[in-house]
Amino acid sequence: MYNEIDYLMTAAERNAKYSTCKKLQVGCVLIKSDGYFVGGWNSATGCESVKGCEVEGHCRSTLHAEMDALITCARLGQSTYDATLYVTHYPCPDCLKHLRAAGVRKIYYKHEYPHAYSNNFADGMEIIKYEESVLR
Repeated sequence: MYNEIDYLMTAAERNAKYSTCKKLQVGCVLIKSDGYFVGGWNSATGCESVKGCEVEGHCRSTLHAEMDALITCARLGQSTYDATLYVTHYPCPDCLKHLRAAGVRKIYYKHEYPHAYSNNFADGMEIIKYEESVLR
């Protein structure tokens, strides 16, 4: 039996399967309290190999899953204020900045992802490490 958090994290994991990035497949679900939700996944934008899109060890040509979801909401005219994000990997510093600016207040993530530098970009948001439910 799933609870809501398990269900939404499973949806984020399914979205990761659509990823075209060769380095890491990331998926997410952005949901509002009214039930409106949108999915996102990272997509390569012209890189043929992992080494082809990295600059100083960091990918520079992939649209991140979190940004994909935010852009989709913007394109559809949907507010992200007070939304919750369910994402397979801890967001990068740039995504954290954009998520906070867009009004996302809570993030559930499943896997750690090392950042190149420490930052306080998540200040004001609740960040929760997802642990699978014992109800499964």
